[in-house]
Amino acid sequence: MKRTSKLTMLTFSLLITFNLQAGISAFCFIDEFGYIAEVSATRTGPGYYELNGTADVLTGYDWAVTGYYDKAADVWSLTFTNPFPDDCGFTTDYFTYYSTSHDAGIINFDWTSYCFGAVTDVGVASTIFYKTLCPFKTAPTTPTGPARSDLSISGLKQTTILPILDAGYFRDLFFEEELSVVTTSTNNYTVSFELANASTAKVDIYNYAGQYITTIVESELNNGFHKFNWNGTDASGNTTNAGMYLATLTYGDNRVSCKFVK
Repeated sequence: MKRTSKLTMLTFSLLITFNLQAGISAFCFIDEFGYIAEVSATRTGPGYYELNGTADVLTGYDWAVTGYYDKAADVWSLTFTNPFPDDCGFTTDYFTYYSTSHDAGIINFDWTSYCFGAVTDVGVASTIFYKTLCPFKTAPTTPTGPARSDLSISGLKQTTILPILDAGYFRDLFFEEELSVVTTSTNNYTVSFELANASTAKVDIYNYAGQYITTIVESELNNGFHKFNWNGTDASGNTTNAGMYLATLTYGDNRVSCKFVK
């Protein structure tokens, strides 16, 4: 991708299907090269989504799209893979997008293209995103194909569109209401939850008999997704026994809990 004198804006729109249990299920990317990707998001862990789908990258056939969104890090990545590689005669084997920073309605990212497993070109761009499928009209574009001998994905006419003013933050499209506890290793547990608004939050651990074990966090937290580690010890630093435990999250007038096995 070539940098221009003006801010390059990547058209990024989302077709959102809401489900109270699963959250987002599908969305659509339309980038500055005219590539269109239809991708589903599957929640595979607290704050983590696997992305899979296909994309029209102007080759006459769909490319496979894979990737992920990590809500805790607020990072997403997509890989576009050519299912019919031509020994890099006309197209790259695959290229990737990796987000680097975020703002309301805006995601900035790095891109990299590859041939034979080696990097052929890199660049940066920005994306605007939408909660509906392409709710705008774009100026006509004329794809011209790879422009240089290194077969990068640069050389395509770019598209600029105006963002929806109330687009908000990308991470807010993946709200998770439940409290989760996941075993990461022996005597290590990740406790995660999300707050819709800034609040004083407290997470306590109790054993199966309802006896208090320890407090993981008690502080004022910003809205958003949070992760904390519990090392399996009680408030005195003693290792706790195996068995059933209960994590409780208290914030404002709300209290939610989650059972887990140690």
